[in-house]
This record gives sequence, C-alpha cells and structure tokens, in this order.
Amino acid sequence: MMISTCSVEASCVPGNAGDFFPVPRRDGEWRSPARNPSPAILAGLAPYGFGTLLWLNVLAKTKLSQAYAFVRLGYVLTAVLGYFLFDDAFG
Repeated sequence: MMISTCSVEASCVPGNAGDFFPVPRRDGEWRSPARNPSPAILAGLAPYGFGTLLWLNVLAKTKLSQAYAFVRLGYVLTAVLGYFLFDDAFG
C-alpha cells in the first residue's frame, strides 16, 4: 500500500508521479521534468502514439465488431515479441 504525503518538496500524488508532473521547489518555483524527457519515456510513447492513431484509423474504416476481433492479435504479438526480444517465458 502506497501512502502519499503532501509537502513543499513533493507533489501530493502517490508513487513517483513527480517524475512526470511539475512539482514545487522550496523557493516557490515549479520544476518540470518535461523540459528534458527521458529517451526511454519517449521510446515508449512513440509506439503507443502510433498504435493509438492506427486504432483510430481502423475504427473509422471498419465495423466495431470486426475491429475488436483484432484486439487479441495485439496480445499475441506482444507475447511473441517478448519471447524473441526479451527471452520472456510464455504463461
């Protein structure tokens, strides 16, 4: 269980949300890590954004009942890519 504490040094949200959202400093200025985003964060957001745009395009051109049949393909591809790229186990 995560407990959030509110202080001047930390934001009032649980976990490490201060890594992504602006947080106040002691001098009253706001520090935003968005000025220097992590390459790992950008590398994760790029395929997510591409997938979102692709999904919206599919929904615009296909019936919903047909489009949702391909959702499970994403789970299969994720498992297969994880197996080959990261040596993950199935199951």
